[in-house]
Formats: sequence, C-alpha cells, structure tokens
Amino acid sequence: MIEADVGAVDGGPMLVVTPPVSAREEAIQEGGKALPGGERSVGRPAPGFTLDHALYNGRKVRLLKDHVTVIHFWATWCEPCKKSFKVLSEIQARFAAQNVTVIGISVDDESDEIAQFARDHHARFSLAWDAHHKVTELYKPAMMPSTYVIDRTGVVRSVIDGYHDGDKAELEEAVQSLL
Repeated sequence: MIEADVGAVDGGPMLVVTPPVSAREEAIQEGGKALPGGERSVGRPAPGFTLDHALYNGRKVRLLKDHVTVIHFWATWCEPCKKSFKVLSEIQARFAAQNVTVIGISVDDESDEIAQFARDHHARFSLAWDAHHKVTELYKPAMMPSTYVIDRTGVVRSVIDGYHDGDKAELEEAVQSLL
C-alpha cells in the first residue's frame, strides 16, 4: 500500500506519494562503495542512504530493498531539471502501486529555494536535500540532472545523464523492464 500525504508548501497544496516503511521493508545499508559515476555505474550495487525529506519535517527518504527506485539528482539552477519534474511525477503516479519510488535529491548549496521549485514544477515525488553532498559524492552524477534507475535488489540498471525531450520513453522503459 502506498501512502499519499497532502501538505502545504509555502501555502500551496502538494501531494507527495511515499511508500510506507514497515517492519518488512528494510533500507539498503547506508554508505557502501562509491560508484564510478555515469554509465560506468550500471551493474554495480547502489550505495544506501537516508536523508531528511526536503518538505516534511520528520520524514526520511531512503533507498529501500524490494523497490525499484529512480534517483534523480537535480538543482534549482538547472534549466533541464524544470522539464524533468513533470516526467518524474508521471513515472511516480504510473508505477507507485508496483513499488516504484522516485526520489529527487537536490544538490543545491542552500535549501531555501527547494520548496518553491517543487511547487512551481509540480513535484509529486519524494524530495531530499543533500546538504553536505555525501550522497552526491557516493553516486558521482556526471551532470545535472542525472537519473539512476535501481532494481529491487539494489543494483544500478540504468543511468540517464542530462534531460532531453526523448528521455521520458527511455526512463519508462528502464522502469518497466524491472517490474
């Protein structure tokens, strides 16, 4: 079962879909070996992490076992990131019932613009701020944005560097192939 939280971000309503964390669901072990970055990461174990949710105090965002996870590294200053949020929200909505989780990880140096960016670009997936860039250092995204698709066992199966209009089909295919 998937939880849907309706909250407010700077006064505007926002729906954030997050998978429940139960006793049966366990997080991928935090840390681990850093990835080489970009396409060279495919086939390697994804490092686990836990970050605070960028919009909801007390919520955590983490890489879970038995979930297909799409990790999207982005920044508020990144123009292609604006287009990518719509597609990521669609992926989350389409595949949520199949234990697919989309996590957007902001690499911004300051967190003050994240909530506004999320509202402006209709984010409907979990967001976290990598305040000290520890997760970013583990994944080594080649550019902004960079998207990692991780299978249910915690292995990176696809990496999409940047965002272009045709990437929606590639991302959907990458997720669908893991279900």
